[in-house]
Amino acid sequence: MTDITITAPASGIAEGPLTFPGTPPVTARRGAFAGELARAHSELEQARAQVAEREREIERLRTAQITDGSDPRLIDFWEKAGRIADHADFCQEYDRLAEAMNGTPDAATGKWRPRSP
Repeated sequence: MTDITITAPASGIAEGPLTFPGTPPVTARRGAFAGELARAHSELEQARAQVAEREREIERLRTAQITDGSDPRLIDFWEKAGRIADHADFCQEYDRLAEAMNGTPDAATGKWRPRSP
């Protein structure tokens, strides 16, 4: 068997470092990269702190005792209780309890009305 070798002319190709026009050397970019990396780490730590704070707030809201009828966690309760009271003809009793507990949502806006003095 014979080996086949092909040689191509080396037109314009030279040995040496590869550089692109307008690109700063690698050592000049390291400082900018280190600064950007430090900024990204700082933002990451801030985001983690916010997540931890929000998780604490969620846990507090999930487990805190409800002491006022105007607590936003009771919106569904008051809505369902009002429908049940309407169906069972206990509207006056519902209104009395809701007013006494400061928990009557305003039907027009869906926001909580403050208890009248």
